[in-house]
Amino acid sequence: MKRILEENVSEFVDDYCQEAIAEIEEDIESVFFPKKVDSVTASSSVDGTILSAEGENIEEDDRMNWQILFDGGNMIEKSSVGPSVILSEEDNDLYVGASHVTAVISIGEYVSGTITIK
Repeated sequence: MKRILEENVSEFVDDYCQEAIAEIEEDIESVFFPKKVDSVTASSSVDGTILSAEGENIEEDDRMNWQILFDGGNMIEKSSVGPSVILSEEDNDLYVGASHVTAVISIGEYVSGTITIK
């Protein structure tokens, strides 16, 4: 019984330590390598318009939340993993028809300012 208890406690402690280390590494990374979105570019593809965030310390596995505003009226919210998002057909029509498009992007606790796309 003692041996079984020692094995289970050891696994629990190992799991706890690995989780704590991962959290500490994430905290250190956000302090020394903060996320920052400087601009958003738009490109056309067969699937529609692709918006791509450019900046500092943005990674391909970052979960990003986009708030995209068209001509100061219609706003859509999108999520992506990585710095690019593809607009749906309906959203693409809004983008093409708009003369002024802005976005606010959040990555974890970081929230960009308002970024002009066009």
